[in-house]
Amino acid sequence: MRLRILATLAGIALAGGLALAARGSDPKVIAERQVSVPNSQIAWSDWDPEAIHTITVKYGQGQPDDHFFYSVADWAQRNGDTGLETVLALHGYVETDRSLPRIVITEEPGSATATAVTTVKYDWQGHAGTMAQTDRFSLTRKGRKWVIRTLHTTMDYR
Repeated sequence: MRLRILATLAGIALAGGLALAARGSDPKVIAERQVSVPNSQIAWSDWDPEAIHTITVKYGQGQPDDHFFYSVADWAQRNGDTGLETVLALHGYVETDRSLPRIVITEEPGSATATAVTTVKYDWQGHAGTMAQTDRFSLTRKGRKWVIRTLHTTMDYR
């Protein structure tokens, strides 16, 4: 009985030590999760409540870029509408393939940047093309956990 109690206490101490030593969330894991399942509950828990997401769409061929932004706090009120659906130029746009993202992490004490580059093949009103999507995450530590403070997404069709 005494050995069982000691083993239990040792297990609790070991688990507590591992929990304290854990780095929390990793910036690369967060970026991977965001680009693979961006609207899941787990993915939304990676965001600081005051975070901002900006989106730039570069069309090229002399057309002006479109710019959108929203705060995570406002997201629930938008019911998932990023605003991109209102852009007339995007009507008839369908993604046909998406590469796995290439993710590069730059980390400094207390902050990190994760840049994910994805190649997207699309059909746009009967015209096939390739778009480069770059997602640049700025992360900061909140306690022991990494959270996204800003995300800037560039969709480059040039």
